[in-house]
Amino acid sequence: MTRITIDASFWTRLNNLEGPVEFCDESGRTLGYFHSVATPEEIDQLPASLISDEELERRRREPGGRSLDAILADLERQ
Repeated sequence: MTRITIDASFWTRLNNLEGPVEFCDESGRTLGYFHSVATPEEIDQLPASLISDEELERRRREPGGRSLDAILADLERQ
């Protein structure tokens, strides 16, 4: 991956934008898209998981499923 460092004057044009940004050349041809990364503060406020610990435990206790050997055997028959 190529890495490009953005100087402070260019960053001020990107800062505080909401949503993705489309980069175009002078003729209007799309060069690429920019999606900002969440700040450390925003990341800290995200839930650790979208599934509760209780739901994960319920799923662990649920019987059923098949062995990997059985799944592979079915795939070889196809």
